[in-house]
Amino acid sequence: MSDLSTLEGVRFHTLRNALYHTARRQVLERRNRFFNLLVILLGTAAAADAAELTGVDGADVWLGIATAAVGSVQLVFDWGGRARTHQGLQKEYYQILAQAEAIDGADTAAIKSLAGDLTKIYADEPPTVQVADAEAHNAACQTMGGGYGDLIKISIFMRVIGFLFPSTPFEWKTYEEVERDARRRWHRRLLRRWYRSLFK
Repeated sequence: MSDLSTLEGVRFHTLRNALYHTARRQVLERRNRFFNLLVILLGTAAAADAAELTGVDGADVWLGIATAAVGSVQLVFDWGGRARTHQGLQKEYYQILAQAEAIDGADTAAIKSLAGDLTKIYADEPPTVQVADAEAHNAACQTMGGGYGDLIKISIFMRVIGFLFPSTPFEWKTYEEVERDARRRWHRRLLRRWYRSLFK
């Protein structure tokens, strides 16, 4: 499914990337809306009045500091701008996917052209959030009828590390590879036990 020289491979990569950018856009838009809400709520006169009611000296000053801090975080991380970047890339990938649906699988020149268009878009990609990319891979596999063995296994450990350090590269393995490795380890253990039993 991952070979860009076939129409199926081009469709898979395009769909995976479109799903990835859709998911990233949604996450970043939610963060942007949440921080907009915080800035508005913290900056209102009602919040200042509520701070005075607490009876804590300087509560209104702390409220001002909190408002400035939340606004600064929002400006520095620019979640709205990053969401727009993902929205533009999402649109480009869906346009290529539409072109891929319109061509014949035997037209190698058209397939090469689409693969070239994909490579051009890759140049505009922001750093990849690895866990989100693996989830997009799984969604694309399921959409295109891939089997259970084609899905990437995403452990809880990888999710936690991926949340704390989003661009951390992982050595991803499909469920099929994980099961094959487990069988090999099991066979090795059996052979070791058998070998040890011979020399006891």
